[in-house]
Amino acid sequence: DERATNAALRTQPEPKPPLATIRKRSANGGGGGHRDGHSLCVSSVEWFAHDTGLFVSAGYDALVKLWDTNELAAVVEFKLNGRVHCASMSPIATTHQLVGVAAEGSACEVRLCD
Repeated sequence: DERATNAALRTQPEPKPPLATIRKRSANGGGGGHRDGHSLCVSSVEWFAHDTGLFVSAGYDALVKLWDTNELAAVVEFKLNGRVHCASMSPIATTHQLVGVAAEGSACEVRLCD
């Protein structure tokens, strides 16, 4: 029933605004983007399960970046051979921060970044 669907949609809470927005860095390094942002599309973002002050991002600019949310800055950057499609951290690891990455290159590859 359309009326029931509309009523359900009206009762949904308003979405919360993001805590921070990191925009794409412009190609010429000019204004508008974050100084540490990716220069091309971001393909993956994931929080580190044991520390909410840390997350990883990956992008089509062939970069994997480890971010410190307290500083809103990339603290580690890995340059790969091609577009990065996915990056993930283990939800159970507590003694390391290995990042598994699926990327293009001379051959599609899976890499571990430490």
